[in-house]
Amino acid sequence: MASLTIQLSDNDLNLLERIAEQDDRRIKDFVQLMFSRGLDYYYCDEIVSIKKTEEEYTQEERDQESLNAELMNKYSTHEERKEHGFKYVYHCISNHEKDKSSGEYKDMLIEPLANRIKAYAIK
Repeated sequence: MASLTIQLSDNDLNLLERIAEQDDRRIKDFVQLMFSRGLDYYYCDEIVSIKKTEEEYTQEERDQESLNAELMNKYSTHEERKEHGFKYVYHCISNHEKDKSSGEYKDMLIEPLANRIKAYAIK
């Protein structure tokens, strides 16, 4: 488990501790909740996208990448490749990704991250 540290004055720490106490929270849980909520608010109107690491690709995406490589070598036009199963594999995770089944946009980055951070404080 990793941790983060922030710099603040003694007075500000005292204020935060008193706010946490008023909210029936330990300071570490309070800060954890504020951090998770802050992520959610900060990126609610901003789109952010990060490159996937190798571990973040699903098996389906890996299989599709292999098929795409074969199709790229076998066919010369994009239409031929699409006809034979070529589908683009996204190499990023974003808070604004189009869901294939519903067509709506979903947050696959910030919301799940914020929820995991929040879970440490409330469980």
